[in-house]
Amino acid sequence: MSCSQPPLLSAMVYDIYNRTGDLDLVKKALSALLKEHQFWNSGIHKVNIQEDHGRNHTLSRYYGMWNKLRPESSTI
Repeated sequence: MSCSQPPLLSAMVYDIYNRTGDLDLVKKALSALLKEHQFWNSGIHKVNIQEDHGRNHTLSRYYGMWNKLRPESSTI
């Protein structure tokens, strides 16, 4: 029932910067970007995998942890 989308803040800031060159926006957003990155790369969201060759990779999982519709779904 629930769903989750990957974090898009960094992609949006990057896109705006590429279009406008607004470095002040990047500086203002940096704290939030770091906080979001830390959240999605820790705890239950962090997944470590190992290749057959022994190389390690860290992935992030994006999923809802509840069994009901998102609150904004009721407005659709």
